[in-house]
Amino acid sequence: MGKKIIFIGATGFGKYCAEGRSALLDAGYELIENDKNRPYTEEELKEIGKEISGVICGCEIWNEETISAAPDLKVIVKFGVGYDNIDPAAAKRHGVQAANCPGMNSAAVAEQTMALVLACLRDIPALDRSVREGNWERRVFRDISGSVFGVLGFGAAGRAAAKCARAFGARVLAYDKYPDKMLAEELDVEICSLEELLSRSDIITIHLPALAETRHLINKEVIKKMKDGAVVVNIARG
Repeated sequence: MGKKIIFIGATGFGKYCAEGRSALLDAGYELIENDKNRPYTEEELKEIGKEISGVICGCEIWNEETISAAPDLKVIVKFGVGYDNIDPAAAKRHGVQAANCPGMNSAAVAEQTMALVLACLRDIPALDRSVREGNWERRVFRDISGSVFGVLGFGAAGRAAAKCARAFGARVLAYDKYPDKMLAEELDVEICSLEELLSRSDIITIHLPALAETRHLINKEVIKKMKDGAVVVNIARG
């Protein structure tokens, strides 16, 4: 049997998953680890492709060209949730299993969601700059408490954000193509249509996957349907 080599494209894997890294080494795998502080390019992936049998994927692109350049590749696992940089159809054509890690970072995503919502509602970046310039502005801000908080996408991250919003005292609405109504009821979240969420929400956070149908979902016409002064935070894919 030839060498068993795993490419670790995720730059944070060794730091945040030291136990997993050790398990791979203990199982006899050799590791090619990304020390470039950036994603590997397509040419770099093709260069190592002939050696590898598995991938722990970061932000590098696995498409028809890069997957076909790795004849012994068996599995690509995304170190995270969003796998829009992996072409599942190409993986399937080449007999490669593709997987992600749903829910692994939902708490962190929810906390970042609330941080960004607060930054918008309370104009924190601008006021930070103002204070550093020697000013001390007095303003009155809107609260999350008592607001209508709309969650677009009710997966693990969306549900975690909904929990945080409820803890702040917001009324939470959620839209999802395939909503978990039982969980929504447990979290005291109202499932509604996209149109209703847009028109009723004071705050809208986006937790949708990157799909053809979600690309450019928030556009000029959609913004026209929102309340004046609504806050929108995109915590999903760019």
